[in-house]
Amino acid sequence: MLGKCAALPLDALPAFRHPGVPGALYAKVEHGVPLTLRDVAILSRADVSKGAIIDYLYSYGKHFRLTAADVRELQREGVGSDLIDYMTSPSSHPHWFTF
Repeated sequence: MLGKCAALPLDALPAFRHPGVPGALYAKVEHGVPLTLRDVAILSRADVSKGAIIDYLYSYGKHFRLTAADVRELQREGVGSDLIDYMTSPSSHPHWFTF
């Protein structure tokens, strides 16, 4: 974790308020706490937009070192390939602000 690079805009928070997003996970986003792989999978399954998730990861400087097993688990959990691609190589992807 590189630490906070920039704050997520407050108007971005509603993108994370979806049925299926536990209150504790929403609170993590609200307070800028780094997300785990499991958190990303939960957000993805809850239909939080991939752009919102990427914006959050980008804003807080979160980078993952995914193993092949991590990638398979994320795929099994239904995380889309665009999001997995960003997580494996964030510097090679343009940043999208969705808000």
